Amino acid sequence: GELVTVTPIRLKREIDVTESNTVWVTYITYVRTHEDWLYPSVLIDLFIRQVVGWSMSDRITTDLVLNAIIMAIRRRKQKGNVIVHSDQRSLHTSYDWKK
Repeated sequence: GELVTVTPIRLKREIDVTESNTVWVTYITYVRTHEDWLYPSVLIDLFIRQVVGWSMSDRITTDLVLNAIIMAIRRRKQKGNVIVHSDQRSLHTSYDWKK
């Protein structure tokens, strides 16, 4: 079966997360450096309000977001289901992301 399902946004403004490793949010931003732009991607566990996975690159690619979620899964030893909320840009709806 499919491991990831892209669904409409399930989180509303009022978020009641009662335990860790149940809801993560992902975010990509950009930082201007002396050499060029740097793009960090992070995953935050909404219960503990901490970054649980991250990745950085000089380009916005699918690998940027995949590396961040792989790090989160490994660091948190994630075995159960988790809702990962994203802005659903193409990087977060790609075949590789679903896989």
